[in-house]
Amino acid sequence: MAFEDPSCPTCRRFERQTGSRLRDGPLADGRLRFVVRTYPIIYPWGEPATQALEATYAREADAFWGLFDHYFARQDDFDGDNVLDRTRDWLDANTDLDADAVVADAEAEAYDDAVQADLDAGEAAGADRTPTLYMFRDGTYHTVASGVVSYDTVAAALEL
Repeated sequence: MAFEDPSCPTCRRFERQTGSRLRDGPLADGRLRFVVRTYPIIYPWGEPATQALEATYAREADAFWGLFDHYFARQDDFDGDNVLDRTRDWLDANTDLDADAVVADAEAEAYDDAVQADLDAGEAAGADRTPTLYMFRDGTYHTVASGVVSYDTVAAALEL
């Protein structure tokens, strides 16, 4: 399980270097499950982005992952004033979702219970930075890693 903030530069580095290798390897072949809990604690634009992610996920999981990747790919383009407008534009161009409805839900914090559940879980687990990964194998907790987490660290901890 990973706590990640779409506005976090270290999370972006994790996603680009480690997350992509996990998705192409042990996730793709079924040896690993990866659970992301959005945890907007770095920059203010992460909060409305997280609301938009939850509103997107409620409609379509694949669109959620696309938007999640988009936030990291274009992270430097976002701020608290433009994140929802740019989210709408991306959703319009890349999904079949009603982008206006997603943004309206994000603005209204319609899925705030889900956002708060992730925040509460992170606080309860002691995640005080992002990314923070809690690694389990066969239902047994192995270790936690935070900050710059390499593929080799995950592979060694989980014996991949």
